[in-house]
Amino acid sequence: MLRPGHVAAARLVCLIYLSSILTSAQDDDFEWFRCDACSASFFKINKTLVENIGHRSNVPQFEFLEIMEGVCETMFTKHEFGVKQHEGKKYLFGPGVTDHIPNQGFGQMGMGDYDKRLASYCKMFIEEVGEESLQEMFVKNQQLNHTELCSSECQSSASGTGAQSKTPRKAK
Repeated sequence: MLRPGHVAAARLVCLIYLSSILTSAQDDDFEWFRCDACSASFFKINKTLVENIGHRSNVPQFEFLEIMEGVCETMFTKHEFGVKQHEGKKYLFGPGVTDHIPNQGFGQMGMGDYDKRLASYCKMFIEEVGEESLQEMFVKNQQLNHTELCSSECQSSASGTGAQSKTPRKAK
């Protein structure tokens, strides 16, 4: 079991790793990646929580956190997720992801390191919403609504490369 000091250190390492992945992937021609990564993350987290916790309302916080971390670390495989290419743009596909180019011909390409990128985004989204907030939502509603949780992420097709600023940029 991780001690509080180890958890903080592990989170710092994850954030540094996330920054390196996100910085290297800035020019990847993705559409909707931030939205799709958020949707896939909370879809997978919700499905796993429902399967493992069900309707229990007295779940210890450590168990809830372990389940979410386990999803981020292991559930974004190249067997379930992939990348489609259409008219020079790339789109993620897989469980919980909206098909942004329905009924269109597309080329399927290798996923590269996007499974690692999805895992990093998953951890980032958990941090952004907050572990306690997610647990409260799940206990109250018996589910996490990925559409609701990702509404701000899905307002734009921009792929995004990090945490979104809560304050708008000032014009120069």
